[in-house]
Amino acid sequence: MAEVNVEKFYERLNKIHAHFVRHSESTWHGAECLSIDKGASDEDNQYLKSTIIHHYLFGYELPDTVVLLTKDGQCVILAAKKKCAFLKPAVDQVPSKGSVKSLKLLTKCKEDNNEANIDTMVGIIQGGNAENAEPLKVGVLLKEYKTNTSHKEGSNIAAWEGRIRNAGDIEVVDVAGGISVVMAVKDQEELDMLKKSSVLSNKVLKHGFVPKMEDIIDNSTAVTHEKLATDVDAIIEDPSKINLNVPTENVETCYFPIIQSGGTYDFRISATSNTDNVKFDVITVALGARYQLYCSNIVRTFLVDAPKAVTKTYDVLIGMHEACMKSMVPGKPLKHVYASAIKFLRDEGREDLVSCLPKNLGSSVGLDFRDGNLLLNSKNTVQIKAGMVFNLACSFGGLKLSEKDKAGLNDNSAIKSLSEFGLMIADTVVVKSSNGGADLLTKMGKHATDISYTINEDHDDGDDDDESEESDDGDRELAKKIAKEEETRPTGERRSNRLAANAVSAEVNEGAAERERKQIELMARKNEERLRELARLSKKKGGDDKTKKAEELETYKSTKNLPDNVLPNQVKVDMARQCVILPICGNPVPFHISTIKNVVLPDPDTAAYLRINFYTAGMAVGKDCPQNTLKLVQKYAPYATFIREMTFRSLDSQSLTTVSA
Repeated sequence: MAEVNVEKFYERLNKIHAHFVRHSESTWHGAECLSIDKGASDEDNQYLKSTIIHHYLFGYELPDTVVLLTKDGQCVILAAKKKCAFLKPAVDQVPSKGSVKSLKLLTKCKEDNNEANIDTMVGIIQGGNAENAEPLKVGVLLKEYKTNTSHKEGSNIAAWEGRIRNAGDIEVVDVAGGISVVMAVKDQEELDMLKKSSVLSNKVLKHGFVPKMEDIIDNSTAVTHEKLATDVDAIIEDPSKINLNVPTENVETCYFPIIQSGGTYDFRISATSNTDNVKFDVITVALGARYQLYCSNIVRTFLVDAPKAVTKTYDVLIGMHEACMKSMVPGKPLKHVYASAIKFLRDEGREDLVSCLPKNLGSSVGLDFRDGNLLLNSKNTVQIKAGMVFNLACSFGGLKLSEKDKAGLNDNSAIKSLSEFGLMIADTVVVKSSNGGADLLTKMGKHATDISYTINEDHDDGDDDDESEESDDGDRELAKKIAKEEETRPTGERRSNRLAANAVSAEVNEGAAERERKQIELMARKNEERLRELARLSKKKGGDDKTKKAEELETYKSTKNLPDNVLPNQVKVDMARQCVILPICGNPVPFHISTIKNVVLPDPDTAAYLRINFYTAGMAVGKDCPQNTLKLVQKYAPYATFIREMTFRSLDSQSLTTVSA
């Protein structure tokens, strides 16, 4: 038979009691004792405050149980026989250093309908002073207390709360706020559970939702929001679908995932995924996983063919989210977070977005998914403390998209039909103990480079004819066009025939931007020198090579044609396709063998090394270089960036099956 974790029980009970004694007149509304009443189980409402407290104290839900806690440290629990047996080990192990001094178990008695037990409890809370002129204030969970009138006759809750309601000398006050404040600061075990829960939410979104969304867009599949949400919900309930080894009995969903697109956005947690098909425009996804009952939440917005007006507003949202995280300083009130969001918008010159903010920017999260007493709104005066964990949810609703904003879009882009849209990002964050601010627990990327896709390109320069491409000038113009696209394309934006597989890494700081600018200037000078060299070579050869055009190299038509057995960090040779597949940032990238100059395998010591050198511009290619490769190098030298060499390392000195770049 299961037994209560005695050490954890008293540690957390003392935590509640100590705060109750110190702040009874303020946070606890002058209560003289606390009465935590847990009625029957309610599977439709898994976030009842009494249920949350039971999981916090006992590790289990104990229906039809009353927990009475007095200021002088007496704890009395009225419960059925089996529940008392579960709690019995704690009776004789009361810590001497805690503020709780005793634990008394009262077993339900059907013979007298609990009359003797109720008399005992009333006597304890009155403390022998039954003639006190002032009504005795008993702290209850008022929201549940008001709805507990229909409890089964003969139950512990019906007997106890019936006596309180009929007593003229007892007044009930709400202590849910005090319980929330105590439970908001997580101990180390709770933080570990929340980290694991956050990792689960993060991985479900990254490896569950995103591949499904990309596949839908890539294949132009008609799928409803509800169906996609159902698929994601199934992954949360069974993480093995994305190769996560997590026992299914330890995980469940916090709420049914919310997926929205097509101009209709509702960012309340009560929103639902409707039966409309997913539109390839502004797609929002919200999901939350529970790991051993601890909740986490993550929300991301994905932009498809987004115009600059949308991406600029999204960047403002990212900045506001970061400002809110920095504002979570211990000692500041919760309303400071909301004020920081408004201040950021005004400092950025985007005061027009203040009216688009929600009423709150999230709440405390833990065993309870959304604690209504700890909302990040403009009025909450509860102090932020280190160890608190929040669902920080920033959003803009009702944003307008004018025809001018959409003027440069491809006519096939779904976002072209939007007149209104919304943006939202949410993360589970924990308040740091030093230096202030909060740390992310859900770490999936959310910058524009991580969530932007392009599936319909503009074709302003698409009128080049075949004749021009046959000439050297045509090749040069094509190379210029490619170079210009790479320069003007938003860094990291994902693209392909329908949807690219990888994002180009974004420069994220000023130092990197400055370094890139200098590299561009250096490349421009090198290109000029190379053009002059090519012109001289052309004159010497008398233009004989003009009749021979470089043949483009192709290993695979798309990433779908790559071998199925390629691992993320494996060097593989495909003889049939005449290429070597190399791992770059965990992604397999094929290189035609004619582009490889040589391969060097130094003598291994504790690890094996493999260095691959490529033919590049600005170097002596040698007589062994294939003529076609030489022409390709000359063709793209003025405008393209080349990889000169790549080195791989394997911990297995006898094998290069698994490598690291």
